[in-house]
Amino acid sequence: MLKNMMTQDRAELLALRAVEHLMLEDARRDRFLALTGLDEAALKETIACREGLAGLLDFYVGFEPDLLSLADYLCLPADDITTAWEVLAGTQRHWT
Repeated sequence: MLKNMMTQDRAELLALRAVEHLMLEDARRDRFLALTGLDEAALKETIACREGLAGLLDFYVGFEPDLLSLADYLCLPADDITTAWEVLAGTQRHWT
């Protein structure tokens, strides 16, 4: 996907699919919770906002094996995940 085609809505949808992926593997989920200091209840609150979704994608973008695993799960290039993270974090211009 071209960077300029990543809308806010598409980025949020991609991040919500990343939540799915996160919950599929206990070790990955536990590492995310340990790194963030969240528990599962707080995770639910966190992903309800754009900033929380950006934080989740930051977790993936920051560790290439997880990023590639998510890209494979979503059948998307890893660059799309990075672009979605940039859009949600407010560091990338996007189409509204």
